[in-house]
Parts: sequence; C-alpha cells; structure tokens
Amino acid sequence: MDDGQCRPKHDHRHPVFITGEQNGWRKNLKPTLNPTKVYLRKKTRIWSQPELGTLSGEIVKIQNNTLLLKDWTNKVWEISISESFVAPAVQLEKGIQIKMNGRKTGAYYFKADKVRPWEECRVNVWILSKIMYIF
Repeated sequence: MDDGQCRPKHDHRHPVFITGEQNGWRKNLKPTLNPTKVYLRKKTRIWSQPELGTLSGEIVKIQNNTLLLKDWTNKVWEISISESFVAPAVQLEKGIQIKMNGRKTGAYYFKADKVRPWEECRVNVWILSKIMYIF
C-alpha cells in the first residue's frame, strides 16, 4: 500500500539497532546466546589448521625437545620444539593447553616456531561476555 510518503526500505545488509526494553527482548535473548561458547568455538577453529600453520591442544607427554599433543579432535601430534620460541607464560607440563604457529611436516608431525598458552588472559572472555550482553 503506497500512501505517497517516501520511506526507506529496510536493507538486510545493514544492522538494525533496537533500544529500550520493550517486551523484554533482551531477557529473552540472553539464554539463547552464549558469547563464551561462540568465542571458544571460533578460537578452536582458528587454532586447529595445521595445514595453515596453527595447532592447539593439550600436552600429553614431553620428551627432550618433543611434545606429544592431543588436539581438540583427540588426534595425537608429535611436535618438535627444538628451535621454537616458547612464551615465558607457558608451562611445558602434561595437561597444559597450548597453541602454536609453525608448519606441518608429516601426517601427525608439526614443527613449532612459537608456542603460547591457550588462554592468553581469562579476563578477555569475561569482558567479551559482558559486551555481548549489552548489545
């Protein structure tokens, strides 16, 4: 129905911002959106691409300059860290979760260039969750 007024059409490529608490929309949104899980799922995907030079998981065993690492799909990798930079915050112990940059050298072999802790700072996840609830 055209009433002769010029109104912009809604363009789905641009976000629509809703303000206020009409009908409790924010309350209904919270249970379905878990920003921490979304963040961790994305982070896991980014750090699980050995063909592109990223790998992460939990240390299973340490032998000299070699780690056995169980990735997030339960595959065990042999990681060479002989020439790697290991961040001071990393504890190379069984059960510790790490992420690394490097290159895949075989089926389940990886040569790490940099080894860092999986959790850089737990505050980041908390801040992200608070920001997500604001919007």
